[in-house]
Amino acid sequence: MNDTSEELPNIAYWSEILRPVFQGKKIIVVGELIAILLPRARQFKELGAESTFMLATEGVGTGEVPTEEDGEWIALDVPAASDIVEALHAGNAMLNDLPEHVRNALDRYDPDHSAMVVGTFLHELAEVAGRRSLAYRRPEWLSLDDKTVIDSVWDKIGITRESSEIVAVEPDSIRTAAKRLDKGDGVVLSGDSRDGVGGGATGVRWVHTDPDFGNALEYFQQHCDQVRVMPFLEGIPCSIHGIVFPDYVAALRPVEMIVLRKSNSHEFFYAGTATFWDPEPRDREAMRTVAKKVGNALRDTVHYRGIFTVDGVLTKDGFRPTELNPRSGAGIKPVLSGISDLPLELLAQALVAGAGLRYKPEELEALILSASDKQRGGGSWKAIPAHLPQIDRRPIKHSDLGWEWAEAEDPGDGTVMIGPGPLGSFVRLTPNSSSVKTGSSFAPLARDFWRFIDEDMNGGIGPLETAQSVR
Repeated sequence: MNDTSEELPNIAYWSEILRPVFQGKKIIVVGELIAILLPRARQFKELGAESTFMLATEGVGTGEVPTEEDGEWIALDVPAASDIVEALHAGNAMLNDLPEHVRNALDRYDPDHSAMVVGTFLHELAEVAGRRSLAYRRPEWLSLDDKTVIDSVWDKIGITRESSEIVAVEPDSIRTAAKRLDKGDGVVLSGDSRDGVGGGATGVRWVHTDPDFGNALEYFQQHCDQVRVMPFLEGIPCSIHGIVFPDYVAALRPVEMIVLRKSNSHEFFYAGTATFWDPEPRDREAMRTVAKKVGNALRDTVHYRGIFTVDGVLTKDGFRPTELNPRSGAGIKPVLSGISDLPLELLAQALVAGAGLRYKPEELEALILSASDKQRGGGSWKAIPAHLPQIDRRPIKHSDLGWEWAEAEDPGDGTVMIGPGPLGSFVRLTPNSSSVKTGSSFAPLARDFWRFIDEDMNGGIGPLETAQSVR
C-alpha cells in the first residue's frame, strides 16, 4: 500500500461492509482474461467467499496463472475479431451459450446452481448457465450508451452541448448534414448501437475529405442504421465519472482520454486514460457539476445505480459532452491509483444489486477526490492486429529522443507488457507516476510510445498526432 493509502485508514471500511454480500458463497467470476479475473477471485476469498471458479472469455493473458488454492478456471479463446468491441460482444455471446464442457465443469463445481456470478463492468447477462448474476447492465441503461440518443438527454437535463444532427446512413443525408455543421475542421460521425454498444472509438469516424467519407460510409453501412453528425471539436478528450447512490451522486475528478489521431486517416486511435493532466479549476468543477446533474437524471428516469462516465472534449468554449457510458469507464483505475485497495467496482455492483449497505457516499467521494489528486496514474494501452513477442513488465525510459528500452539495472520511467489479444497483441505502457509531469497532457508521451512500438517492433500503427489544448 502506498503512502496515500496509509494517510487514509478508513479504506478498510468499504471492504468490510461488502463482506455479507460474498461471505460463505461460491463465486463464478466471468469475463475477459484470466490475468484480469485472478486478482478479483483472490479479493472474493479475502471477503469470505467459500471458493471461486474463473471463466475467461478472451484467453489467459500475460501474467500470473492461478494456483490450485486460487480455485478452478477455464480460459476460452474468443473468435477472431476486427476490433476490441467485436471481441467483447463475442465474449458476451459465448457466456450466453457456453460449450458443453464448460457447463459440465460448472455443474461439477456448483451442482445445485446456487453460486453467484460476478462479471466485469461490461457484463450484460442476468444469469450465466442458470446461475444468477450479482449485477448486470440492464437494457434501459444500455440504450443510453447509443450516441444517436444521448443528445436529446443532454437537452432534457440542461447540459450545454455541441450542435448535431441524427441522419440515416445514406450518402446524401450525411453529406448535407456535414455541410451544415462543418466549422472548418470536418465533422465526426458516430454510429448507433444497432449491432451492440460501442467503445474505444470503434464506431467513430472523423470526416474531412472525400476519401474519408467513402471509407466511413462503408463502415456505417455494415454496422448502423443511423449516425450522429457533429462538428469536429478541437481540445483535450476527457471524461468525468459519477457514482449514483439511492440518495446521493458522487462526482470524481476529470480523466484524460488518450485519443490520438491517425495521420491521413479518418479513424481515431483510442489508447488509454490517465490522470496526470489537470484542467483549470473552473473547468474541473464544471465537469463535476455535469456529472452530478447526469447522475440525478439517471436515477430519476431509469432507476440507475453505480458508476457512469460522461465523455467529451474540453474545447475553447468549455467542456462539451459527446457520449454517456452507463458503466464504469477505463479511467476509473487511474483515478484509484492511490487507493487501489478500495473495492469500488464491487461497491458499484452491490449498488446495482440493491444491497442495502451503509455506503457513506459523501465520505467515499471525499476520499477518492483527495487520493486521486495526490497520486496520479494511468498509461497507454491498445489491442492491435500485429503479433508481437510477449513481454512481461520490461523497463522502458524516455528522453528528448523518445522511448527506448532501459538497461537491466535501470528501473526506467515505466514498464511495457505485451501479450496475446483478441486482435493479435495487447500492448500496455505503465509509466512511473514520479516520471510524468503533473498538470500536462499525457498524450505526447503516449504518441512517442506507439512510435517506438512501430520502429522497434514493427507494430504496423503508422504516424499519430495528439489533440491540442485550446482552453
